[in-house]
Amino acid sequence: MDSLNYLFYIKVSIQLFCFCMTFYSLDALNFEKFLKSGRVFKAQLLYFLIACSIAYLSSQFIISMILRLNF
Repeated sequence: MDSLNYLFYIKVSIQLFCFCMTFYSLDALNFEKFLKSGRVFKAQLLYFLIACSIAYLSSQFIISMILRLNF
């Protein structure tokens, strides 16, 4: 049972780390060029969904590499 808790905490910490790094790195893009003016909520929602999707993909990649290499 301890190994399941250990694995859970590793997965959550990797996912939070990837989300923070993705949210931070998306700040470098200029989204104002691609969005219509006056659609603030939709722009923020799109920004959040893009950050979530990139963070999910990158964290799943890291987790699968960790499990494949048996660390």
